[in-house]
Amino acid sequence: MSAGDGLQLLDFTSPAHWLWTDRQLREEVGDGSGKRRRYKLANWLRREERAYELIRPLVEGRTLEQIVFDGALPRLLRERAEQLDCSQVAVRRALNAYLFGLCNRRALLPWYGRCGGPGRQRYCKAATGRPTSRPSACLAGSAQRALSSGSAPGSPVHWTATASDGA
Repeated sequence: MSAGDGLQLLDFTSPAHWLWTDRQLREEVGDGSGKRRRYKLANWLRREERAYELIRPLVEGRTLEQIVFDGALPRLLRERAEQLDCSQVAVRRALNAYLFGLCNRRALLPWYGRCGGPGRQRYCKAATGRPTSRPSACLAGSAQRALSSGSAPGSPVHWTATASDGA
């Protein structure tokens, strides 16, 4: 390609999850590092399948060039959104992700690793972790009075049976 075409080739390293198989996603094998993850890969696979269903008739059996240079694409996107009773934005986002991944369905998987500002430290305004057993730290008002009289700070919390409105 020449610079006169207005196109430029850039280096791009695809995310590792684009290479995972359905079996790896279903069994939550992941990258093989053995690290505990906070995400569920089976949920990622369901998200990919839902996104692909949005664009299936638009992309199935077609090449990247056929999709991109189709003059009827805006109309097809609008019709597909009406057919599924969803927003046109959802269909367009799924199609853009699919095209960005060079027609690879794995490009429809979520990119949680790219969420937020990279390298920025996050600070919580509230205490994180397991709540303390102190009644004043986690209870307020009438719920605090429902504690049995024998409980003291640092000891296990014992609840008494009380009747309250709406519970």
